[in-house]
Order: sequence, then structure tokens, then C-alpha cells
Amino acid sequence: MLVTRKQFGLGLAAGVFGPASVLNAQAQQAPEPAAAPGKSAREPYFYKNKTFEFIFQIALGRSFYMDGNPGKVLYLTRQIKDGDHEGAFQTLKQPATRLVGRVIQSAGIGA
Repeated sequence: MLVTRKQFGLGLAAGVFGPASVLNAQAQQAPEPAAAPGKSAREPYFYKNKTFEFIFQIALGRSFYMDGNPGKVLYLTRQIKDGDHEGAFQTLKQPATRLVGRVIQSAGIGA
């Protein structure tokens, strides 16, 4: 499966959470809250890029509630520069490859 850099964010979300959840998340986005006087609108927590911000907030929440490792997600957020799709792809590919290797090894699949 060939994933382009432009498809990375939504492709990652669709692969992890399923295509329906990505479409629902896009369709059900809440309007931006009104800014208080003297303050700007909601500041991004991890990234200024909205796609990166969405993906990592969802990943962090799911890692906590699905018995994952939130520390690993936070560690990965610091390895990726804002808006760097290629860097994000390469950074997230490494732990995914290790995880697939562990699954194959524990299942006894392959040589």
C-alpha cells in the first residue's frame, strides 16, 4: 500500500480508527469557541497544523483509555516537527514496524 505524504494524516487515522470514525470526526467538528476579550482563540497544544494536532490528541486519548502507553505518544510528539509530513511518517513507521514484528513473533507466523 503506497501512502503519499498528503494522505498521511487521514490515512493514519483511518488505519488506526477505521474510515468511518475519520469521516464522523470531520462531519462533527465543533465550531471554534469564541475568544475571551484580550485572549486569542484556542491555542494548539502540540502542533499548529490542525491535522497533526487532531491525530496526536486522539492517539493520546486512545492510548490512555485503551491500555496503551501515553508516554510513548508524548515522546513521539517531540520527535516530529510541526507540518513535516515526511518526518512524521518516518518517525511513526519505526515503532509500528517494531510492533508488527512483535505480533508476528508472538503469533508464531513466518519463519
